[in-house]
Amino acid sequence: MPISSYAIRCQENERDAVVTHLHTLTGITVGPDTDNGIPVVIESDSTQEARDSVELLEAIPGVESAVLVYHNFEDETEDS
Repeated sequence: MPISSYAIRCQENERDAVVTHLHTLTGITVGPDTDNGIPVVIESDSTQEARDSVELLEAIPGVESAVLVYHNFEDETEDS
């Protein structure tokens, strides 16, 4: 199961709307807001699903970027 974390960056005036939107997404844990962005953790069933998730994050209105902070996929097998 791949686990990824991202720092979501957006304009200050968009933060509340972005955080609200993030909380509606399944499989995403939202951490407390920091100066470096809004931290999120995504647990996925496959690396492809993890790639799809970041595209979903970047498509949220107000999000400027989703910066990868950490990605662990060591338990991923070739057939998953």
